[in-house]
Amino acid sequence: MLRSMARAALFALIVPIAAGCAAAPAGADPTDADADLPPAPFEDEDWPRSETVIPPATSRDVATKGLNTSLTKPGDWQFFAALRGTRNGTVTYDCGGSVISPDWVLTAAHCVEGASKNAAGVWERPGSGALEIVIGRHDLKKVAAGDVRRAIDVRIADGYARAGDGDVPVNDVALVRLDRPWDGATIRLSASTDSDVDSFFGAAYFAGFGKTNMFDSELGHFTSDTGPFDAYTDRLRNAMIPTRAPEACKDVYNVEAYEGATMICAGYDSGIVDSCQGDSGGPLIARDFAGRVYLMGIVSHGESCGVRRAPAVYARVSGFRTFIEGVVPEAVFVEAKPERAIYMTKAGLENLMKTLAPAEGKVSVSINDGATNFNEGDSVAIRISPEIRGRVWVFDLDPAGVVNCLFPCTLEEKDVSVKDAGARVSIPEDADAGVRIRVSRPEVDGENKLVAFVLPEAMALIGDTIPDLGQTKGKLRPLWKSYSEILVYEARDAMGGDTINRSLNSDPYANTGMGVVTYTVN
Repeated sequence: MLRSMARAALFALIVPIAAGCAAAPAGADPTDADADLPPAPFEDEDWPRSETVIPPATSRDVATKGLNTSLTKPGDWQFFAALRGTRNGTVTYDCGGSVISPDWVLTAAHCVEGASKNAAGVWERPGSGALEIVIGRHDLKKVAAGDVRRAIDVRIADGYARAGDGDVPVNDVALVRLDRPWDGATIRLSASTDSDVDSFFGAAYFAGFGKTNMFDSELGHFTSDTGPFDAYTDRLRNAMIPTRAPEACKDVYNVEAYEGATMICAGYDSGIVDSCQGDSGGPLIARDFAGRVYLMGIVSHGESCGVRRAPAVYARVSGFRTFIEGVVPEAVFVEAKPERAIYMTKAGLENLMKTLAPAEGKVSVSINDGATNFNEGDSVAIRISPEIRGRVWVFDLDPAGVVNCLFPCTLEEKDVSVKDAGARVSIPEDADAGVRIRVSRPEVDGENKLVAFVLPEAMALIGDTIPDLGQTKGKLRPLWKSYSEILVYEARDAMGGDTINRSLNSDPYANTGMGVVTYTVN
C-alpha cells in the first residue's frame, strides 16, 4: 500500500504527500472512540487553551434553518447552550447557542429578536416570556432546576436586519449574559477567515435540538423532572457537512443577501444532511490540525431544510470579532490551523466504488507505467489521467482494510485537483523530477487497491465518518459514525449534473469516472 511518512499506511513516501489525510481503521465500530491512531502533530504554542474537552425561533419562519443527524457523544459539545421560553404555559426550546466565557453565550440575533427587559428587570422575548438558558445537557428530559439560567443582558450586533425578498437575517449575531457563571467548558472562536474552512469546502459540524423531519410541523411533547416541555427533539444531535466557498455561495447557489465577510454557507448539494428549524443560534465548529474544536459559525437561516442546491447559511464568527470582544473581552479567538483530513472507511470507499462501477475505465491509473507486483523497498510513481473533466480523488486500500487518501489531501492540492480531460496527476507531485514513493510491505498479506475517481467539481467529498468533537489537545481519537450511505447518496445525486432538467435517456455516469489498479507487495 502507499504510505505517507506523516500517516501510517503501506507505501513510504520519500516526500510526504498525504500529510493532511487520515486513515480509518478497518472494521471500526461507530462507537469505538478508542481506535488506535497515530499521535497528533506537535502542540500549537500560539493556541491558548483551557483544560476542557470539547414552533420557530421567532415568529418569522424564514430565519430557522437537523436532517439525518445523529445523537451526540457525551464528551462532545459540552459548551452547547439551549435557549428556551414559555409558550401557552409550556416551556419551549427553540434555539441553540455556544458558551464563549463563564458569563456569556453567543447565539443568532433572530433568536432574541425583540427581546427587552421588563419592569421587574427580566429579559423577555415576544410571545415567549423570560429568556432562559440550559447548558451542557444532551438530554432535555434530564434538565433539573439547577441547570436553568436566566438572561440578564442581551446584545445584538450592529447592522442586524432583514434583507432580500425572503426577509432573511443579516449580521445575525447576538450575545446573552447569564445570571450566574458557568464553570464548565467554553468554546474558542475563529479569529479570521484563515481559520475558517470554507475556502476549501472543509468539513464542519453542527449540533442542535432542531427538527429531524422537515415534514413535522409540530413540536414534540416531553417531560422532565421540572415538568412538561416542548422541543423538536429531546436529545442533542449533530452532523458533518461540507462548507462551500464564498464565491460558490454567491454565484453558483445564489444565496439570498449573501455577504462573504459575515456569512458561511454549508451543506451537501443533495440536501441529504442539513440544519433545520430549532437549530438556529447553535454552533458550527471546525477542527484544527490536532483535532481541537473551535467555533466558526452560528446557525442562521436557509431555504427550508434539506433542499437540493440550497446550502444553509451560518453567521461567520470571525466577521464579528470586534463586536464580540467589545462585549466579552475574555472571549478567546484563535488563529487555528484548520484540519484538512478526509476520514474514509473501507465500507465508504467500497460503497462509492460499487456506485460508480459502470464508470470504471474512465480514469487511467498506473504505478510505474503498469507494474502490479512490487518488492519491499521498491521506488514507484503513480500516474492518474481522467477521460472527462472533474475533480480527481485518489485513495489506497490495503489488505487489512485501512484506507489512505493520496490526493487531494491539502488545501494546495484541492486548489489544483480539478482536471481537464486528458490532464495528468502525478504522485508524488515531483515524480517527473525523479521523486518517488518507497514501497513497504503491509502487515496483512493480500491485494492492495489503488482507486482513482473523477467526480463533479461541486461534489464535496469530505469522507464518511464523524471524528471526535470533544477534545482540545492530545491524540486524534475519531468517533466512527458511518456516513457511507450519505456519501453514496451525494454521489448519485451529483451524477448527470442537473438531475431536475436532464432527460430520462441521458447517461447518469456522464460526469463521473473511476479507475482501479490491484497490486501486491512481497
